[in-house]
Amino acid sequence: MKMQKKLVVLLVLTLGFSTLAACGKGTIKEAAATEETTPETSSEAAAATTSAETVDPDSFVVATGEIQNVWNPAFAVSEGDQEVASLVHLPLLTIDRSGEVIYEATEEVVRTYEGKEYPYLGVSRTYIAYNGESNVTTYEIQLKEGLVFSDGRPVTADDLIFTYYVLCDSSYDGPSPVKNQGILGLEAYWKNNSAAPGISVSNEDVSTALNSPTEDLKNEIINQVTRPVLEGEKEWCKANWEKYVSRGYGNSAEEFFVTLYTSSVDANYSAEGKSMDEIVNETINLYGMNYTTLAKNYQGDTAFFNEQVREIVKDYLYQSRLAAAGGTEVPSIQGIRKLGDYAIAIDTYGLDSAKIYDLCNIYILPMHYYGDSSLYNYDASQFGFPRGDLTTVKAKSAEPVGAGSYQFVKTEGTKVYLEANDLYYQGTPTLAALQLQPMEEAARLAGIADGTLDLAAMTYNLEVEGKLADANAAASTANTAPYAYFGMNTSLMKVGEDANSEQSVNLRKAFGTLLAANRESVCRQYFGTSAKVIEYPYSASSWTVPMVGSEGYQTAYGTKADGTAIYTDGMSAEERNAAALAAAVEYLRLTGYAYDEASGVFTGPPEGGRMEFTVLIPPYMAGDSAVTSILNQTKDTLAALGITLTVQELGDLDEFILQISGRSADMWCAERNTSYEPNLSTYYSTGGENNYYALSNAFVDEIAGRSHLTADYNERKGMYRDSYHTILGAGAEVPFYQKQSALVYNTERVNPDSVPVTSEYYGWQKGIFQLELN
Repeated sequence: MKMQKKLVVLLVLTLGFSTLAACGKGTIKEAAATEETTPETSSEAAAATTSAETVDPDSFVVATGEIQNVWNPAFAVSEGDQEVASLVHLPLLTIDRSGEVIYEATEEVVRTYEGKEYPYLGVSRTYIAYNGESNVTTYEIQLKEGLVFSDGRPVTADDLIFTYYVLCDSSYDGPSPVKNQGILGLEAYWKNNSAAPGISVSNEDVSTALNSPTEDLKNEIINQVTRPVLEGEKEWCKANWEKYVSRGYGNSAEEFFVTLYTSSVDANYSAEGKSMDEIVNETINLYGMNYTTLAKNYQGDTAFFNEQVREIVKDYLYQSRLAAAGGTEVPSIQGIRKLGDYAIAIDTYGLDSAKIYDLCNIYILPMHYYGDSSLYNYDASQFGFPRGDLTTVKAKSAEPVGAGSYQFVKTEGTKVYLEANDLYYQGTPTLAALQLQPMEEAARLAGIADGTLDLAAMTYNLEVEGKLADANAAASTANTAPYAYFGMNTSLMKVGEDANSEQSVNLRKAFGTLLAANRESVCRQYFGTSAKVIEYPYSASSWTVPMVGSEGYQTAYGTKADGTAIYTDGMSAEERNAAALAAAVEYLRLTGYAYDEASGVFTGPPEGGRMEFTVLIPPYMAGDSAVTSILNQTKDTLAALGITLTVQELGDLDEFILQISGRSADMWCAERNTSYEPNLSTYYSTGGENNYYALSNAFVDEIAGRSHLTADYNERKGMYRDSYHTILGAGAEVPFYQKQSALVYNTERVNPDSVPVTSEYYGWQKGIFQLELN
């Protein structure tokens, strides 16, 4: 076994390391998955996912992703399952198209998005209060009264309590981050001991215990590592010993086992007259807690069990200290409180304005359906299921019930059938029935064209854009989460020692001006309407970013050194280039570069400056792409000015990340994912983990430290916008584009005025209840 297993483990470890390495590279690595093209699917595969029949005129077919029949939203992971779950269940939190929370959503609220007004009506009011003395934030959630599930049962605070206890249970293994939000008393509840929060075990404690283990600790390691491994090897030896007789490993399963495991700890051991079980038990005793020798024999790596053993020791010490602490049993979670028939409160440690997205952005589960009503009694600390056992909650995941716009009917083949929920709080949906059909993205446009689909979300690109008319289709587009940008390392892109000096900033602004000049034309060339130029270092959809036409909106790197605009309306491409060139020359002259007026060439750098620079391109942006086009244009322009820009494509993503994270690259381009709120501390503050810009700006640091410490959106909005202007003003980043997703629909079947306007924060499922047929 050890020979075969070593080969298998080598492969597993190699693949595992690659996966872990990929996961550990931050958002630049994440963006590698967002290529400019969509992977092709063979015609056979496309045909296999598209029915030859046209749809029933009374049904409405929507393409979806992989279906795994897990439609309880607490556990749904695949794209298709999450879409079904979101249609059947009711979201607690109301978030508008810009990603901003609507705190008082029980009455209709109108919000503006991209110049248009949209109404929102939700199911809850959320009040947030912070107590500085106790450092506790309380989220008071008031449900809209009169809500009912599709089976007619009322939606109450008990359903919310049940939902939160499911998401906070010690056995919960779904995707929700609720249990990681610092809810008061959660650790004590998990351990069922009031003393648990005051107990900890350090790495030093573990090392000390391993150096001088007690008999009890030795037995824990033997019973959790040595014994199960050798018992498993016993069975493997029984099944495989004959294969190794010719190699001298013994003439029986017993001799084979002794050769592999026993002889290394007792060279004189004899198996004569002993049963396999006797041999294994004696071998276990010989090893004891010698897990390093066992690891060498088992996997060829003496450190193979190290991490597992340290976790065993840590848990052993923790449990010992917990028992000695003498705490009391904890029947409920201190920070989850019922305030009334329709209200609850959640108390969390600390203050973080962005926490509401992870804490309250959940779907309400009907306790009477997914739980056991006989096990629910709030006053008796019973919450609808056996503590530590979510079996009953998961049992009905393939037959969901909720209070969403649609209710589950059946599955047939791969299709999921839903029908309108007449009890939906916003009224009966216009479409009486939906069919969700799992389908590869590459086949969806063809499905729209041949009438087997009515609606499909997909990646938008030039190919899709060009085929819409022939497919009797139209598209409603929305920004996707990643955005593309050019980054500058301020510790290298500078003059002299001060990266924040006026000279250093002017140097970076010169480069930024040239990089930004042709973004619009290049974007149209490579993406058509499937990508949009952005002017701020975050998603253009976000509430934190000024919208086009709003107060304070500015074009990135669109001003001269004297503060006046570089461009005017109606400029041709040639005029824009000339204006950008003149502005860049002025910035460089102010930086201190020697300039020959007659030739229009810079002849030398200022003291502490350079004439040569390098920009790195990651593999997923290499080749003929929008970013390489911009960079090559900038390279040629600078060359004409006497300055060298080397454009270097890297074929190894790890090497790319190593260079920018090590701050050895002058400039780079990449894509970055976004969320509901920016993480300024990570990307832009001094000492930030992913501050590849080496940006050190006291104002940004101050905003990064304060922005999550207030629940006032207007205040945070102002802080974020100030930080964006500071980042651009420092010449640290040049925003480029944001790709588009498309909600494609059949123009013969669908009323275009009723197609939901989506965004990266607002999916089509939220507006589908108002969609109409022609």
